[in-house]
Amino acid sequence: LLRARLTLSQSARMATIIAACPTLRRPMRPPLLLQLSVFQLAAYMLKRKAFPAPGDWRREVLLTPDGGEVGLDWYRGDGGKGKGNGGSGAGKLMTAIAGLAPDAPILCVMHTLTGTADDFVELAGEATLQGFRTVACLRRGHLGTPLKTARFNLLGSVADLEVQLASIQRSYPMAPLFGYGESAGTGLGVRYCGETRDQCAFKALICVCPGYDTTEGGAFSRFEPLLDTF
Repeated sequence: LLRARLTLSQSARMATIIAACPTLRRPMRPPLLLQLSVFQLAAYMLKRKAFPAPGDWRREVLLTPDGGEVGLDWYRGDGGKGKGNGGSGAGKLMTAIAGLAPDAPILCVMHTLTGTADDFVELAGEATLQGFRTVACLRRGHLGTPLKTARFNLLGSVADLEVQLASIQRSYPMAPLFGYGESAGTGLGVRYCGETRDQCAFKALICVCPGYDTTEGGAFSRFEPLLDTF
């Protein structure tokens, strides 16, 4: 059986967290035909194509000091799809959304290189059921409209993220903020935490598929050989 390999600090705090997360120690049992990552990627792409999961998001457009635009997409549900079970879970999800208190923790999503809020519908649904309010922090160029200024950073800007987090805190001043970065979004999250240090708005930051090395010969040289031609 496959098992996750955990690389972590030896602090007492980390040991307590790991002890409270038994799923991290469970063996992984992927189907026989999905043992290799290339097949897992293919299955994921086919699933996204055959069963698209657009969510219901409320768009909030924010102006930056230089006249640029960034966005906040607030999650409002999965469009009644009920997480793929014929809609039977939609009522439970909407009840959870309606029951979120003003001080409910907020999951601030920093998307991938070419991502949008709809890439995180399943994550947002699961987070909602766990008591989180979810908002996707859209970078410049990801709002579906032309850029307002010539300033642009492919991996995101700390200054722009600070504009977004300040707006979130004005809307929900009593709510703790948690960061979730995926792929390119992890770079923005880590840089923000490093630059702001004690002034960081996040109680914790989750990094999935960290983009820690985007140089030539770095992360982009470690693709599956069968996928390199694409």
